Amino acid sequence: MLFARWIDLGAPIDSPDPIKAAFGWFADDLRPTLAVSSPDRGRSPEPLSLIRIGAYDYYSGLDRSSLSVTADFEINGRASGAELFDLFVEAEDHVWTLIVNPTIMDLQRGLLVVQAKDTRGNVTTVERTFSIGNAMMPTDMLAKDDQSLTNGKFEFELRCEPQSQYLIETTQNMIDWAPWLTIQDFDGVQKLMDNDVADETQRFYRATLLPSQP
Repeated sequence: MLFARWIDLGAPIDSPDPIKAAFGWFADDLRPTLAVSSPDRGRSPEPLSLIRIGAYDYYSGLDRSSLSVTADFEINGRASGAELFDLFVEAEDHVWTLIVNPTIMDLQRGLLVVQAKDTRGNVTTVERTFSIGNAMMPTDMLAKDDQSLTNGKFEFELRCEPQSQYLIETTQNMIDWAPWLTIQDFDGVQKLMDNDVADETQRFYRATLLPSQP
């Protein structure tokens, strides 16, 4: 080990100083493992009665106080955007569940955001977009804000039916449409960046649902 450090002078050096113990050869720069097993991504004809998440960090350890779950819809009497993790119970080792009461029978589009940190501050975030019921999501294209067009690049967001395939087309005159991008099996919300709009006075976009693959 000393010989390796002598060769590579740019390598980090471990220190006996406890303040610097998080740095050096054994620094933890790996994010925790985080999974959402229920709800599954995409559309489910079954009602939503349970949310299940799992989190683990093998190296420095999971910071349990950092666990966070929010949703963009009302659940168990909590408003959209409210913290939900305090409603969860640890059903198994490093597995937490929330019984949804009342059961959600129909939800056109739902976004669940789950976050966890390890004791070194590394963060993992899972954003799960899903639908409950049989009605398909509408297709929406949204510019982020007034700064969406900067340095000749245009950023916007596509929201539509999860686990589907869409063709994105562009035009300058609303007549002649050209293929621009194909999106497959995404989570229902996709951020897009068009890097080639600097020399155009206007550009329009449209998304078309493609037939599902056999």
